[in-house]
Amino acid sequence: MEPYNRFLGRLSLPRMLWVSLSLTAKNLQVLLPLVLLFSLPVDLVSDWVTGYIAKTSDTRTVMLLCVQLILFSIFSDIGYIAIAWEVREIIEGETPSVSKALSALMGGALVRLFATMLYSGWRILWPLFVYVAVAVPFAMFFIPDPGVFLILYALGFLACLPFLVWNGLNYTLLIFPTLFEHQSFSAAARRSKLLVSGRRMWLFLVFMGQGVLGTAVCLAFTALLPHLMKWPEGDPHQVTGLFRSIYDSIASSLVMAVIVVLDTLIYFRLRREKNDLTFFDLSSTAVLPPAREFEEAT
Repeated sequence: MEPYNRFLGRLSLPRMLWVSLSLTAKNLQVLLPLVLLFSLPVDLVSDWVTGYIAKTSDTRTVMLLCVQLILFSIFSDIGYIAIAWEVREIIEGETPSVSKALSALMGGALVRLFATMLYSGWRILWPLFVYVAVAVPFAMFFIPDPGVFLILYALGFLACLPFLVWNGLNYTLLIFPTLFEHQSFSAAARRSKLLVSGRRMWLFLVFMGQGVLGTAVCLAFTALLPHLMKWPEGDPHQVTGLFRSIYDSIASSLVMAVIVVLDTLIYFRLRREKNDLTFFDLSSTAVLPPAREFEEAT
């Protein structure tokens, strides 16, 4: 096992990004349908909701549509979780397939993962929820001036930001112990904190780089290219606009697929760094060693 230990220890981030691109490209026929199956309906609904909100002034209707959009967005994350599942299949030497990923995530597993994402959101955002729950009623009774309220709300959000970043780093891997290690909510939260301990600054820089690079690539394909080609805007109510919405969904899904593959590899790398995983070799992007040939420590 020593060669694998030495290799993983010097695995650079550019190398991991290259492996992510390679795995995505080699398994595009499986990974892309998994993403689109869940994200394409959400993207089309999002375009419709955005257009409807622009035409209505009913506050309750807008709030209801926003809540529905959030729930739909969480549903779209199931596609990315399916990609993470397939990455493990590939690493273990299995042949990835859409049917296997869907069967693994359906039924009780789907409910558990959906609940895990809600739980993860709560663990990360609870300082902001608490602030809003306290600040909004206080402002309604004691700060009638909307301008002053907005300033105080912005200052409160900035005060919560360090806590949100810290929680985000602590629980960024929470879904992986639930998916791969069958951990409960609280156990998965503790597991995520253990895996990121000592690597928070590195992860922060990685995720910042992911966000900047991913956003730049996504904007290049969904905004710059359509603008140069003079394509119509996305609009589910028109045929040409519908095709534009579908194109935007495919382009953004491909970018997210690469990011999810990279995050999954990071999870396995961190497990290896904590000495509870004795396989995982990325020395070849063409053929990954079957994990079943090695021994996974418990």
